[in-house]
Amino acid sequence: MFTQCQKPVIASLEHDPLYLCQMSVAENTRRGREPPPAATAAVDGAIQLFAQLLPLQDVAQTTRIVTQLLGSAGSTKLEKNTGRKAAALVNTTFAVVLTLRQGTSNSARQVIGNSQVSGPLASFLKDVVVDSDPILRKASSEAIGRLASLAGTNFLTSQVKTLVDQVVSNRDPHGRAGCALAFGAIHAHVGGLAAGPLLKTTANVLMSLINDPHPVVHFWALSALARVIDAASLAYAPFVSSTLGLLFKVYMTESHEPDGGQLSYVNISGDLPAYQVVCQNIDAVITVLGPDIQESTRTRTLVLDLVHQFIEEEDDGICVEAIKCIQHFLMFAPDHVNVPDLVLRFRGYLSSSRRPLKLASINALYQLVQRDALSMSKLGGDQLVEELFAMLDDDSSVDGVRNVIASWLQQTVIYNPSAWIDLCQRI
Repeated sequence: MFTQCQKPVIASLEHDPLYLCQMSVAENTRRGREPPPAATAAVDGAIQLFAQLLPLQDVAQTTRIVTQLLGSAGSTKLEKNTGRKAAALVNTTFAVVLTLRQGTSNSARQVIGNSQVSGPLASFLKDVVVDSDPILRKASSEAIGRLASLAGTNFLTSQVKTLVDQVVSNRDPHGRAGCALAFGAIHAHVGGLAAGPLLKTTANVLMSLINDPHPVVHFWALSALARVIDAASLAYAPFVSSTLGLLFKVYMTESHEPDGGQLSYVNISGDLPAYQVVCQNIDAVITVLGPDIQESTRTRTLVLDLVHQFIEEEDDGICVEAIKCIQHFLMFAPDHVNVPDLVLRFRGYLSSSRRPLKLASINALYQLVQRDALSMSKLGGDQLVEELFAMLDDDSSVDGVRNVIASWLQQTVIYNPSAWIDLCQRI
């Protein structure tokens, strides 16, 4: 590969600007984006090729290539051109991320997981994860998580220790947010079993960061905690009580409100919706508790109170996440939910002009119909079915409506076929 980089094969497609432009246009058209300039498309194509070829090299060759790549990104020659330096950093980071995504085979794991390769990469990512650019922080945190899943237990332990030290010593909000993201990525990619011994440390650090009044810090710490809970699953059970107490505290804290409280200038555009990720954490906790949520009145009441508060919020995103929480709660403790009130609320959302809220309501109604269509017939009656049919007329692209009607029909038509026939004739 090194030889190919130094002496490219002229006839190969990666050196054909026309082909690269055509592929770039096709890809961006599919994603609904404007195609990049030819030079940018050529760099993107080179990064993709690099990511595919690097995992196929041996340890010695990979070590040389990684050393050359990281050396180029940190070259002192770039100091005079800040734009070029930033571009080199971004391209290098994403080349590493894409390579780690490709390196899932056993041979690639042995090469990339080797200390000669993982060591320099970890040192590079350690500095990038505290960068002020949120895109770089997200990319480097993913790379740290994937690298930890390839490099073994000792590397995993050292990475967590490094992140803890950075959180303690680095008071910059962007740096602390990046460390929080890395904690979440490590647990997500390593898995709950391998990362189990580090769960207590991770949970304590993230809970501390969630209390940070800065929106950038507590938002990304909340996001990371949700990933940790999902990855840990039942192993997170000992931390459920303290987590719910923290989430309630977050809801009551002024600095964590949607407007960002006193730091609203950071969150004025709504890019850091703390309440949405609080709902995601509640949803993850409900999944961890499972049927056991029925046994603890205190826990069940606290969860329901929080969800009911969030579903009353005017923000669509918060309502959608709260509906997802209710759906999971219905799976494990349906007897403790006021279904008639829910049906009435979801019916109101069906006529909403806000598509995400409408889709979430349809999914929730589908769950209720699947669970007990006869009860839904008593609660909603023909009027609700007519509203669903009307939605097909208004916007046939709305997902899930046909599923709700079909499930309802299949479960109840045998008991009263004439009612369905009359309903269809009226429609």
